[in-house]
Amino acid sequence: MADDERSPATIEAELADATGIRDPALLAQLRELGFSRQTVVLLFLTPLVQVAWAEGAVTAREREALTARAARGGVLPGTTAFGTLTLWLDVRPPEVFFSGCLEAIRAIAARLPADEQETIVRDLLRSSRAVATASGGVLGIGAVSGEERALLARIAAEIAAG
Repeated sequence: MADDERSPATIEAELADATGIRDPALLAQLRELGFSRQTVVLLFLTPLVQVAWAEGAVTAREREALTARAARGGVLPGTTAFGTLTLWLDVRPPEVFFSGCLEAIRAIAARLPADEQETIVRDLLRSSRAVATASGGVLGIGAVSGEERALLARIAAEIAAG
């Protein structure tokens, strides 16, 4: 049965099983953003996707950097999650999607001890910057555009706001 044919309660129960999250509001938010048991693994990759789209299009090198990062997290070709990631790289998700994902990431991180929060934020920003530098500059100089720099700063501020 497809995600859209199942009840919201069923999808949220599956999200709870997959993530360990028990907050009903956060589970509802993840479901409303379109996540399922199979795709919730992509949540922490959404800022990277947003950075890839910062200049209006995803370059081949950005796509390569993002799919390599996804593969390290177990998102491999042939999986539902990989198909969803590919769709996000082909067709830019709306801004409200990215904002909602950052809000969910912030809510999840806020429940963790401070050192784990710092690690999550640092890793997320490092991975986002790697996507931003993937297709620009010479020897890493000028590799991050003004749009990408502004977006990286906004992502850092939004995640840390929790």
